[in-house]
Amino acid sequence: MPNAERSAVKAKVKEHRAACRWSPNQLRHTRATQLRAKYGIELTRTVPGHSDTGASEIYAERDLAAAERVMREVG
Repeated sequence: MPNAERSAVKAKVKEHRAACRWSPNQLRHTRATQLRAKYGIELTRTVPGHSDTGASEIYAERDLAAAERVMREVG
């Protein structure tokens, strides 16, 4: 393989790895967000063993779409 092709392939591989990189913390964050959306913050706190909801708040994103639906319903 010529040098130019090899460099192009290496650049593509590097780009792909940067775009597809993940960590165990991202998996924990994603799962906590899913749990919070379905079951609420209390269960989300209990599953990973957090002693208070503050730690869970770090991992589980708020469901702003659900809050918007509630506000539309209640006015």
